[in-house]
Amino acid sequence: MTLNTDIIYTPAAGVYDPARAHEIQAFIPAPDRHSALPGDVTKAGAIAMIAKGLRLCGLGEGTIAQWRCIADTTERAAWHAHDRSPVNWRRQCDMARELGLSERQWRRGEVALERAGVLARATAENGYRGRRSGEPWRGPVSCGLSLEPALANYPAFVERLAAADVAEAARLELVMNTRLSRRRLRQTIAAIPDREVHHWAGSALADLEGDLRPASPRVAEADVLLRWHRGLLDLEARLRRALAPMPLPDPDAQDAPPTDTATPPGEEHAMRHRTAPLPSKQDPTARPVQETAEKNPSRNQPPVENVEKQLHMSAAPDIGGRCHIQPQINLNESCKRYG
Repeated sequence: MTLNTDIIYTPAAGVYDPARAHEIQAFIPAPDRHSALPGDVTKAGAIAMIAKGLRLCGLGEGTIAQWRCIADTTERAAWHAHDRSPVNWRRQCDMARELGLSERQWRRGEVALERAGVLARATAENGYRGRRSGEPWRGPVSCGLSLEPALANYPAFVERLAAADVAEAARLELVMNTRLSRRRLRQTIAAIPDREVHHWAGSALADLEGDLRPASPRVAEADVLLRWHRGLLDLEARLRRALAPMPLPDPDAQDAPPTDTATPPGEEHAMRHRTAPLPSKQDPTARPVQETAEKNPSRNQPPVENVEKQLHMSAAPDIGGRCHIQPQINLNESCKRYG
């Protein structure tokens, strides 16, 4: 049973400070001070709301059960009255027996509830609780456990719970974003074809989770989740930079100065093996000039017989070249000659 003192404000003189009405205060109520619940809030609703606030303050379920037992056995009309406060006058031994506690344990719970700002032990010096002698049976109870601090701090409890709900919604969203980032990073690592880069990325993720991943992300604190999420995003950004296609070199750009930052071997290997972007669309049937020249070297060379002519007269006709026109043969003359 540890009380969160960062939430509870304890005045030095034990007097309620109206200027700090938005804070939960553990004070000693004056005899003429009486607070009331808003008209739309019931006694049961206020008890449940304050029980949630006590859980937020760090009190255990046993102490919260004591609060419910004390608050339930009070006058219902006193929760909305401006001339009196709800007071529980039952004996400690009777209420402790109902919860299966000893009187010593019950007294410890009363002290914790008083420090939490929901209870004031307005008892006599001898511990008497109840009505004064001669008072009517249905008259107001003057000695006992007063719930005036709970009514005075009710708006502060509501404000604190609303802020806690907003913070919890943000924490759950951070849990979801962290899980999405982790799954996306694992898919990126699984799709890396290079063995060395794949091993480097997997080892980096394992080291990151060993250092920053909480044991149970569902119930982890927001600051722990935030550090883990930032680590995942940083590793993903480094991996994507290492695997990004290398841009075409700019001939006009000057060489960048070398950096002193050490690059992991796996990341350096990935940056060395980055593929250049594909060129613009070309004719699929066209072949590079160099490949064509290697396969057909005669297409780019002049004829052997006209080397001298071609060197001086690139556009002149072949004057000394051998005529490629074959003479026509008369079949009748050939037959007479050899007949």
